[in-house]
Formats: sequence, C-alpha cells, structure tokens
Amino acid sequence: MSGRFFLAAVLCLCAGLIGYWRGFESAAALGRAEVAEQAASFARQREAAALAAAEAEGAARRRLETESARVASLAGELGEARNRLAAERRAFTRRMSRVSDDPAVTGLVVPAQWVRFYNEALGLVPSGGGAGESGAPAAGTAAAARSAASADAGLQPGPSVSFEDVLAHVRDYGVYCRSLRAQAEALVDAHEGGARP
Repeated sequence: MSGRFFLAAVLCLCAGLIGYWRGFESAAALGRAEVAEQAASFARQREAAALAAAEAEGAARRRLETESARVASLAGELGEARNRLAAERRAFTRRMSRVSDDPAVTGLVVPAQWVRFYNEALGLVPSGGGAGESGAPAAGTAAAARSAASADAGLQPGPSVSFEDVLAHVRDYGVYCRSLRAQAEALVDAHEGGARP
C-alpha cells in the first residue's frame, strides 16, 4: 500500500506543480497583456498631447502672423501720415515765405507781451502773470520758458519776433500735434485691434 500511496502522492504533487505552472503562466500572460495595454494607452495619450501641442503652436503662429501683419500695416499708415505731414509742411513753408514778403507785414514786430501770452496759451510757460507789466519774464519764469523752448516748444520773446517767426512756429507746432495724433491713433488701433471708428 505504501507503493500506491507514494505513486498517488507523486501524481498529486505533479498535478499541483502543473496547475501551479499553468496558473503562473496565465497570470504572467495576463500581466503582460495589461502592461501592453497600459503602454498603448500611454502612447495614445502622448500622441494626443503632441497633436494638441502642434495645433496650439499652429494657432499661436497664425495669430502672431496676423498681428505682425496688422502692426506692419499700422506702421506703414503711420509712416504715410508722417510723409504727408512733411510734404504739407514744405508746401506751407513755400506759401509762408510768399506771405511774409508782402510789404504790408515786412518789418512788423510782435510785442514781447503778446509772445508771453502766446506761450502761456500753449502751456509752455507758467500762466498768471509770469511776467511784469513790461512783458519781460519775471524771476523764475525765464528758466521755465528756456526749458520749454529748448525743444523749439515756443516763441522766444525778444526785440525781433516777426510775423514770419510766428507762422513758422505755428507750422511746426501744428505738424507736431498732428504727428502726435497720428501716433496716438495708431497706438489705439494696435491696442484695440483696429476697432477705432
């Protein structure tokens, strides 16, 4: 009986080992399949992320190209406005010299008090009696007038301010103001995307 018992024990042990081995192989195959599925899932996620990044980059590039073209167009318009203003300034200068040669205004001089009020009206010197009754700048306002005039901002009071000087200043100041307006409008267009009426 012990031989049969031993044979049965060996058969049971072999069956157990075969079952264990098959279970191990089945579990390993299942684990490999799960790992392969996770790897495929990660690959799909990476591919989707790369596609989304490429689409976002393309959209950003198109926006950049559109904005660059719009800003270049605005810069061109600003350049055209500056050229137009320079041409108008030259034409005005030609007409101004003809008017200044008129015998009715030749030799006429603008009084210093008028020049002071003119500069005050432009905000180039402090207002409210910066000069005495004689028209000469009071102490402290002369420095302000010089600093304002350092950039050709106003008329310099003196014994020889002619009407041609006044016209030349008005011409330059008008071109300056119109140039600032063109720049401000270009900045508003650039900021608002061309929505200015």
